[in-house]
Amino acid sequence: MSESTGKMAISKTKEWWGDRNARRRKRYAQDAGYRREEIERSRANYRDRNGPPTVNDIRRGNAGTYGVQRQIGGRGRKVLTFTIKELAAAMGYNSQIMGRWVRDGRMPGPIFEAGHLIVYKYAEVRAIMTVLAGHLRDTAYYRSDHHATRARMFEAVTEIRKK
Repeated sequence: MSESTGKMAISKTKEWWGDRNARRRKRYAQDAGYRREEIERSRANYRDRNGPPTVNDIRRGNAGTYGVQRQIGGRGRKVLTFTIKELAAAMGYNSQIMGRWVRDGRMPGPIFEAGHLIVYKYAEVRAIMTVLAGHLRDTAYYRSDHHATRARMFEAVTEIRKK
């Protein structure tokens, strides 16, 4: 194959793919059924690749990987705690996303002081993960308008903090 033939083949390939993508974008914008199918396919692929986080993602035997034993509130006893960054790592999320959820009120924030850090206790993390894992079994995402999940999460954490 000559150099000019190769360049023509590459040019035609780019042209075909460019046209194909333009056609797909146009159809996506105009055809609601196609748009729903594509969104559902994307969500299904995400769930297949990643799966929803589960309560078992945080294991007591592997706690050092995510949480850290810290002294809470000046008492001598150390307990397993999680910063937002450690919680995000345990759940497979980006720490900026988890921080945004706390700032937006989608998730309760940590309230316990451990030195210069504000942390969650292990029981709170289990409650958050239990609620979120239940939500993610049915939905591949957690948005600000998922009020029922938010209420369950805050209720579960509040119950733990009362004890």
